[in-house]
Formats: sequence, C-alpha cells, structure tokens
Amino acid sequence: MIAQYRIALVNHVLRRLEYPLLKGAQTDLNPYLNLLPSGEGDSANIFNLLPGSRQIDRTSTLERFQRESFPKQQHLRHGESLPSPVDHFDLWSALIETETRNHIGARREQGVSLFTEFKVLSALVHASRGNPDSLGTGFRLVRADFPGVQRVIYTIASDGATKGVRGRSFFLQLLAECMVRRLLNDLDLPFSNALYIAGGRFLLLVPPDTDISPQAIKFNRALLELFEGDLSVTLSSAHLPARGLKETDDLQRTMNALRSEELRQKTQPFLVAMKASLFEPYGVGSEFYCAISRREPKNQQEIQEARTSRDKDEPWISREHQSFERLAEDIGQLHSESYLYFAPSSLTEIHARATYSGLLHNITGWSAVLLSDKAEIEQIRQRQVGGLLKLNNSAFDSAREDGFRFIATFTPHVTQADKEYIRTKDRAHIPEGTIRPFELLTTRALKNNGFARLGMLRMDVDSLGDVFSGRKVGGAMFTLTRQIALSRAVSEFFEVYLPLLCAQIETELQRKNSIYLLYAGGDDLFIVGEWDLMPQLAQIIHQLWHEYTDGKLTISAGIELVPQKFPFYVAANQAKTALDERAKAYIPRGESEPRKNAICFLNEVFGWGENEDWEHLLAFKNDLLDVTKHLKDQQTLIRNTAQIYARWRSDYIQYGDSYLKFGPFHWLTAYQFSRIGSSVTNSNIKQKIKQIQTTLLTDIRLGGVGARWAEFERRSDSDSKSEENANAP
Repeated sequence: MIAQYRIALVNHVLRRLEYPLLKGAQTDLNPYLNLLPSGEGDSANIFNLLPGSRQIDRTSTLERFQRESFPKQQHLRHGESLPSPVDHFDLWSALIETETRNHIGARREQGVSLFTEFKVLSALVHASRGNPDSLGTGFRLVRADFPGVQRVIYTIASDGATKGVRGRSFFLQLLAECMVRRLLNDLDLPFSNALYIAGGRFLLLVPPDTDISPQAIKFNRALLELFEGDLSVTLSSAHLPARGLKETDDLQRTMNALRSEELRQKTQPFLVAMKASLFEPYGVGSEFYCAISRREPKNQQEIQEARTSRDKDEPWISREHQSFERLAEDIGQLHSESYLYFAPSSLTEIHARATYSGLLHNITGWSAVLLSDKAEIEQIRQRQVGGLLKLNNSAFDSAREDGFRFIATFTPHVTQADKEYIRTKDRAHIPEGTIRPFELLTTRALKNNGFARLGMLRMDVDSLGDVFSGRKVGGAMFTLTRQIALSRAVSEFFEVYLPLLCAQIETELQRKNSIYLLYAGGDDLFIVGEWDLMPQLAQIIHQLWHEYTDGKLTISAGIELVPQKFPFYVAANQAKTALDERAKAYIPRGESEPRKNAICFLNEVFGWGENEDWEHLLAFKNDLLDVTKHLKDQQTLIRNTAQIYARWRSDYIQYGDSYLKFGPFHWLTAYQFSRIGSSVTNSNIKQKIKQIQTTLLTDIRLGGVGARWAEFERRSDSDSKSEENANAP
C-alpha cells in the first residue's frame, strides 16, 4: 500500500508541474489532501504573510546567491528514467525540493510552496501507514531540544577555541540529524517525516501510538557519559488531531502541550537516565585535566595518556576534544565536491581519523562523516548503505548521490605571511592551509603595534518566537504548513546565503582569511574576525536580511572587541549579553517599549533602519576621519571630541538627562570646533567640521562611540600605511 502512495505523492507534484506522470499502481490522495489548508494564494513567499505592506526589490547580490545555490534543474520532467520512488523516496524528495521550492502548492495556501505541501502530505501518509481509515486517531508530534548547548560549545580554554568551538557546534548539528535518522529508521519512516531540523532542534510527525521514551533514555545515558551532565536532550511529544492541520486552535493546544512537556524535562534533566550510583563518587580522580575542556581523566587509560603527554612536555587533550578538532579541520577543508555521509553503522573503518563519527554512533546508533577525498567518496558510493549528500549545492547527481545539504561554513586559513609572523615570534609550527587560530586574526595590527583586537559578532532574529506562537499573523492563520515554511526560509538565509556573503565581503575589501563563521543556523549566528570588519559585516547582514524578508522581520546584533589572549568563553558571553540584554532591549527616544532591531557596539546601543542613530553614527565617524586627514595635528579633533563627551557624561551621571539642557560641553564644543575650523582653508573640510560641531550640540551621545571608533580605525589606517611604506622599494 505504501508503494502505491509513494507513486501517487510524486505524481501529485508532477501533475502540478505539468510533467509526464509515473506509471504504476497508485492510490487516492484525497483523504490526506483534504486535511491540508487551502486558499487562493499566488506566492510561495512566506514573508508576504507577515505584517507590513512594503515590497522590497531583490538586489543582484541575493539573486546571484540564489542562482549559485539552487541552479535550475528539470530532473523531474524525465522522471521515468530515475530510480523508482518506491525504493528511493528520499532521493525523490530531494529532487522535488530543488525544483519546487518556489512554486505555490496545489492547495494554493498562501506562503506554502509545493515542496512544503509535498513534505507534509508525505509525512501524513507515512505516519498513518497508508491507511486513511485511521486518520480519526490523528498523529503525534515529537520535538527535540538540547539544554546545555551554550556550556558545551563555549566553555573551553582560549587556546583551543579556534577549532573547538567550530567542531563542537557542528557536532551538535550532526548529533540532531543522527538522532532524527535513528528515530525515523526505528519507526520505518522516510526522512520527509522530519518536518524541520534547524539550529540543533527538530520536529517529527509520527504515528499516534509512538512511544519515544526508550530512545530518550538511551540518548541521555550516552550524553551523560560523554558530556558529564553538561548536555542533555529533551524529546517531548504531543497528540495532534487530524483537524489540527487546518484548525490553528487545535494546533496551538498541541504546541502548548509540547512546550509544557519540554519545560518539565528541562527541570529534570537525566531523570530517565539516572543510575543508582549517580550521587556516589564519580571517576578515578587525578592531578591531570584536559587542556581545553578542563575535565579530569575518566579512567586509568586516560591517566596514562595524560602522564605520557606531561613527560613529553605537551598538554593532554581528551579524545573527544581531539575528535571535535578533527571535525573542525574537515569543515575547513570542504570544497565544491565535498559530501556528507550518514549511515546506520560506525564509519571509522572507512575514515579512521573521523573519530567524531564514532562518538555519534555511540550516542545515536548512526554515524556521519564529512568527505572531500575522491577515493573515499567512491568507496562510500560502493557501499549502497545510508545517504551520500552533496554539500552546499543542490545540483547533485541523482544516479550516484542521495540528495544535498547546506552547511554554514566559512573558514580562514593560515597563510605564508602568517608563517613568517609566527617565526618572528618563536611560536609553535602551524602548517599553512590549516585553520587560522584566533591569535592570527589580530596580526595585521600587531605587526605595527596597532590596535590589536578580536571582533566577536552575534546576531539573532527579533521576536521570531512570537511569530511561531501567534495564532494569527498579519490577518493570516499560521498553520503547521506555514510554520514549516517559515522555519525553512529562515534557516535558508543563515545556512545557505550567509557563507556566500562572508566570501563576497572578504573579496571586495581585499581582506582574505579575516572572517571565521563559527556558527549559523536556526535564527542566529556567531562570527569571529578582525575587529574593524565586524560593524560593517553586521550592517551588510542586516541589510540583506531586510531585503530577504521584504522588511517583515528584523535582526539585532551584539559586537564585542577583546584582546588577543582574552578568555574565549567570557568574550562569547559578553557578546551574547550585548545582543540579548542591550540590543534587544533597545527603546528609541520618544518611545516606551523595546523595539529591538538594533546593534550594540562599544557598549552603546544604536537603532538600525532609516533615520536611526546607527546611520548618524557612521556619518559622524567618517566625518571625523576625513577631517583628521587634513589637520596638521591629527589627534586634535578626535581627542577634543572624546573630551567633550567625557565632560557631558560626567555631568549626566551627576545631574541626569532632564537637567542637562545646556552645560559646559556646549560652549566647549562651540569654542574648540570654531577654532579648529579657522585653521583650515578647504571649504569642504570646513563644512564637515561644522557638521561635527552641530552633531555634538544636538546629539552628544554619538560623540563617545564615534571618537573611539574613529581613533581605532585611524590607528589601523596608520598601521596599513606604515606596512605599505615599509614594503615600498
């Protein structure tokens, strides 16, 4: 019966595309189609449903990214030449995604693509085991979350943060998908029953009588053993009545039940995995600890490894962290013909160095490995077990591969110039072409004793949870199909287009190997790089996101600048605080409620958008730099600006904002900038000095950040010029 339904599901798509239908026995889909919402929609763009009427033209940049990532294909037109969907349904699902992601569905629900419609329809058919008479019993939704992700990813020593953070974050992404594949395999369901996997979370639609508690126990016991309580998984489930696909009240009750169960499990982590000896002494005790994770050895074998490392005057690094570093190296070596392979067995016999695949198998029973070597890829192809997925391009070979996957990866590599710098500092050997450590991201300034800082950028979509949890958005009912469409669209921006944007920025600014995309998925990102690129990068990401969502969703940013050897986990938390507690709490002047859509930089918050403070700050900073270049004493202008701001700040702290309608900073500004203006003859420069003076008199708050930013950039420009002069013949 399922075989007939699979042919019918594919023909549902082919019919909509007006392609030739597959031959073979098939059955009626109407009982399932009638469960889905319908309408008179004309667009698969989910953002059209959100509040706001402004339509934004797509730039050539976004259009180019879309063409590169999703080139036009017509495999489905010649479907009879493809393997049968009865035995290769996941392959057909991937092909359907590549060709129908922007087509409106046959049910014409506004904002829902033909692919999303097919995905949900397929999940319903398989979850009911192809028995439409059982639809009255409904379905079950299973949702997963991983409490402790922040601890696992960021609480490591700075010396190992470059590889450790990237490897750990992607390991958790692979962990989520391996769990999905294990759960679906146990239930004999295709991958289309995973309604979404993003940001380390996933949502499954499964049969109504599914009990996932045995798998939850196994997963959490393995996580407890590996991460010693830092990480767990919540697998919450709730009944979804068939009418919940149309009736958002029923859907809302199901989602509330999922949230309640998830919160209960988070308050009792590992309850189902606890052993009787949980509160007895744990481990063997040791004078040693991992140089990166700071955990003690777990057994005598690890103690001996640590002792051997000490005798060699080397730090001891635990095996799991070595696995995470190996994973980071594999990510850093990805190219246009790289692949991701999933299989229900350990892959270490094929890819012995990929010990992370063994860790995944120990936890979930499934493995994953990144492949870039042609010989290894061919060896995998001959196995005919699992799924071989092409990375970062949807144009896969349907005769030899099973689909595609996008990974948000952009990695700086050690250059020849880095090696020369390392030799001058008597540092340890770092091979050219490997991942560039954080300390080398500051060397451009260090070479000339300039402003050496590491920039940390964290960004997050504003109020996305309110959109998902609301029953109505912009007058449109937010059904399950629309929630899936929105989740997929948001993930696409971060996982597909963001790495391309990083590459474009480095190329345009001629700053190769300056940006390290540590994480991007779900609705947030974390980037580390040369400090002066971070504000510009944040602004460009904000602009592209604004365009991508038709101005319907906003995004906020937090930037932290730290010295070379600053503790990484502290810096990561500070950037997170700048984002969550400052930028997202932004209240524009004249308003009383937080509006978000802001950036926190140099400990001050500025609104994004037209006629907001960020635009004024950029103009103010650029004017300071332009004028400074024409002054004999290049420190005068910026120094005076900083002093005037400091005087205002001191009075503000003492008297408050309402008292300071006028004060000493006013006449200091009037006098000092008039004096500076009288010393120059260039009319354009005189005008800019006047503009700086006016800005300080009307918006003194821009003075502090503007002066600091301009001074930091001036020092960087001086460093660059010094380097150019030093290299001149």
